[in-house]
Amino acid sequence: MKNAWGEIQFYGPKLSTYEEGVLMAILALLDTTEQHNGTGAYTYKGPFYPLLRLLKGSKPNKSEYKRVYRALKPLSVSGFNLVLFRDNKVYTERLSNILTYAEWNNETRELTITLNPYFHAIYVNGNFTLIDIEQRMRLKSPVAKALHRFILSHRDNVWQGHFLTLAASLNL
Repeated sequence: MKNAWGEIQFYGPKLSTYEEGVLMAILALLDTTEQHNGTGAYTYKGPFYPLLRLLKGSKPNKSEYKRVYRALKPLSVSGFNLVLFRDNKVYTERLSNILTYAEWNNETRELTITLNPYFHAIYVNGNFTLIDIEQRMRLKSPVAKALHRFILSHRDNVWQGHFLTLAASLNL
């Protein structure tokens, strides 16, 4: 995405709408728990269930535990490059990953997820679109979830443009 203030470039494997949903659930979970681990990074440490409840409602099945953990793998190698412009010239460039650390301890039944502190700071400051996770999870279709993400990334939830731009953003 590029505009007058700069551009943001995603790097890493292409994320599915499910993996995006896991990231949004992690962000929502951290918003409610605000667990700061003393290093500037935000960490969720606790049972798997609160994360699964955000993703699948009150009765997730057992296979969802493995599916969520598998979704953490591409998130741990994904990131973004934020390029900021001043007077039509690049004045700063920031490279960051999204997840710093994830662990499932089967013995203690504890999940630990640490977000990159810079990514979390940008998210908290509102530089990324805040998407209502509960509203998004009610959507069943991956296309509907991608459309939801696309529309909410625009000011006043309104977009006008060529249909091919929309199709490309929905991976169609």
